[in-house]
Formats: sequence, structure tokens, C-alpha cells
Amino acid sequence: THYMLQPYTEWGKRTAGDSDTAPDPEFVGQPITGVFQYRNRLGLLSKDVVALSEASEFFNFFPTTVTTSMDSNPIFVSASLDGAPILKHAVAFNEEVLFFGDRSQFKLVAPEILSPSTAAINTLTKYPVDTNIKPVSNGKNIFFVDSSTSGGDSVRVYEYFIDADIGTKAAMDITAHVPQYIDKGVTGMTCSPGLSLMCLYGFGSSDIWLYKYYWSGQEKLQSAWFRFNVGDNRKVYGAAFIKDS
Repeated sequence: THYMLQPYTEWGKRTAGDSDTAPDPEFVGQPITGVFQYRNRLGLLSKDVVALSEASEFFNFFPTTVTTSMDSNPIFVSASLDGAPILKHAVAFNEEVLFFGDRSQFKLVAPEILSPSTAAINTLTKYPVDTNIKPVSNGKNIFFVDSSTSGGDSVRVYEYFIDADIGTKAAMDITAHVPQYIDKGVTGMTCSPGLSLMCLYGFGSSDIWLYKYYWSGQEKLQSAWFRFNVGDNRKVYGAAFIKDS
């Protein structure tokens, strides 16, 4: 299989209204910090704005009509918090999508029909996050790294969860029993829900750190870290799970 990587050029254009009734998308002229897909829309993060394309039209961010409000129109919503947070990552899990800034977590809220009139962003929690490392989902929970509070040359790794039944939103420090184990040089992480295994790595490092976990209902029976060295003459530049390999 061959793939080609190149800039996309066939973006949607304004076909209805004018610059007042159908203004340019809010990310135009601003850095795009995150890309995701949700409910058949392409999502872009830019500063505190979440932009979702027209339904089923991933590259159109203009309304098809300005005389009627259509549920399929593009969506633009902002994260409200003191200091205007910069959203860096979007992580989909458990049929929801969470946004991570450097000091807060947000959730895209929408009923069964996702539309410009129903979408909103709610602030969930305020955990510090190293936004240089993209959080990853294991299907039910999300792992993220905090390099601001551990001190020294190590980082902390958290498992973030939302209990829909009782509304609990919290993050558990899964490195609490090995607080100095993960080097501060980690740059990325990946996860295999099928293997119940999460991997941390540092760009150009010879070490990878693996976290093996096992849940039985609401009880975690295993929470084990171990390190693997690929050899002093070898360097790791990336990692990913493909079919649990």
C-alpha cells in the first residue's frame, strides 16, 4: 500500500451570504493546535476555539445558507475560562470527546443531534498537563502526563476517568508508587486497549516505559510499570500499536 502526504487544497468556499453573515472560520490566520474527527465532522482546535466542519463535508467550514439555521452547518464554540485557555489536544473516548489545555480539561456537550444551536463546551477539571505529549485513550479512560509537579528529572502519569452514572470526574496518579521512575525526557505515548498496555517513549532515547494494567469491574487489580532498553546503539523515534503489536 502506498500513501501520499501533501497539503489539502480543496477547502470549501463561501457560497452564501457575505463576510458579515458568513464570516471566515475563526481559525483562519491563527495556529491550529489540534485535529480530530467527531460525529462525521472534522474538528480543528485553535486557541480557545473548537471548529467542527459541515456534517459529512470534512473540509467545508462555511454555511450552505444564511437564511435558515441548519443542523448540518459548521459549528464554532469557545472554551470559557479565565485567561482564555489554549486547547492543544482532542481525545475521543467512550463516545465523547475531551479537550486538553495546559491546566484544564473540557468536554464537548451536545444532545443526540449535534448542531450549532446545541453544541457547547463545559469545563470539567483543572489538572496540569504537559501538552507537548498528546494524551491517549484506552477506550474508557485517558492517560496524560504532568511534568510540572513531580520535580527533578521525572514525570507523573495520570489516568483520567468519568463515571457517567454518578458524574465523577477525576484523575488518578498511576505513578504514585514509582514517583521517580519515568524520565522527564519522554515525548510521546501510545496505548493498546486490547493488551491493556500503555507505552511511553522519548524521542532519541534508548528506553521505553510500559504500563500494564488490569481492571475487574470498578477495581484495578494490576498497575505495573517496567522499562525496556532497545540497546545503547539504537534510538527510539516513535511508537504505535498496530493490531496489538
